[in-house]
Amino acid sequence: MKLLHVSDTHVGYATYARLTPDGLNQREQDFFDAFARAVDVAIERRVDVVLHSGDVFDSVRPTNRAIHHVLALCRRLAEARIPLVVISGNHEAPRLRETGAVLRLLEFMPGVHSVYKGQYEKVRIGELAVHAIPHAADNDALRAEVAKAVPDASARWNVAMLHVGVMGVADFRTGEFHEQVLNQNELPQRMDYVALGHYHRAVEIAPKVWYAGSTERCTFREAGETKSVNLVDLARGTVTPLALPSRPMVELPTLACEGMQDAAIPAAIYARLAVPDGAIARLRVTGLPAHVYAALDVRRIKDATAGALHFEFLPEIVRAQQQGLSSEHAVGELADEFGAFLAQRSLTGNDRDALLAAATTLLRDAVTKEAA
Repeated sequence: MKLLHVSDTHVGYATYARLTPDGLNQREQDFFDAFARAVDVAIERRVDVVLHSGDVFDSVRPTNRAIHHVLALCRRLAEARIPLVVISGNHEAPRLRETGAVLRLLEFMPGVHSVYKGQYEKVRIGELAVHAIPHAADNDALRAEVAKAVPDASARWNVAMLHVGVMGVADFRTGEFHEQVLNQNELPQRMDYVALGHYHRAVEIAPKVWYAGSTERCTFREAGETKSVNLVDLARGTVTPLALPSRPMVELPTLACEGMQDAAIPAAIYARLAVPDGAIARLRVTGLPAHVYAALDVRRIKDATAGALHFEFLPEIVRAQQQGLSSEHAVGELADEFGAFLAQRSLTGNDRDALLAAATTLLRDAVTKEAA
């Protein structure tokens, strides 16, 4: 009996402004493609069952496009005669009962067992008993449902599914709103495999208890992590994470400007801008003096990162502390503010340095007249 454990596909997730040639948000397409690759693996490996441990969709009310994509993948699995068992996660579980559950739509697909009502359900597929525990009303309700998950003596294999953060020797919480958490000793016991969802990294937290991780990177906390699905061979007792291609996400080395000479800072920033084509990247700069920030060559930064899908420049700007009301400090503060203003504006056809120099002269004259 071979299973493919998939989780946290977050279909419908969209961010940044970059579009595909068809006009679709590129990140939305990335998440579509990631789930499709997981289905490809299931078919290529000829698994007996696919388990999806929650957050199929990124929201309670996904777009029609997202729903269509998931239904099309369910049909592919049905055509390959591979059953799919899916539980609801915190992202797609409605806060209000009248909202309705999007996973209800999957009930109409052949071979799909969708568990979303906040209650434990046992799904029997041949010799396999799947003890499915969806996102519940609250933590107490979740514990009550977990208590119902006991091995079925008539089944050769027993597998449990949950979408939950776990606290134990290590902490596998995400801190998201509506997150539900169990202690490690509260998880279903005596199972041949426990398929967990919610934590976005593939990791075995106890013998036969695994998170599969997400199929694409959602936040910079996942930068550098390998995205994967778990191939589970119950007869052999093995679990093999299978890497999935995903868009690179790069946290560039932080530049700490404290103690640096002002003149050396711009070159150090430019030297850190090696971003792989198509990647999502960001650069943090701490202790950046405001006047140095104002003088940065914004066009050079944009040109150096033009191949990235998205680039974030995150400067921690330090402004000169006022030491009284002298005209020197006042002019410096105003010049810093104006320089920061210029850094955020396009100056096509204008000389940024000349404009800043002229502004500084005007500001000095104004402060001198005010002081007089």
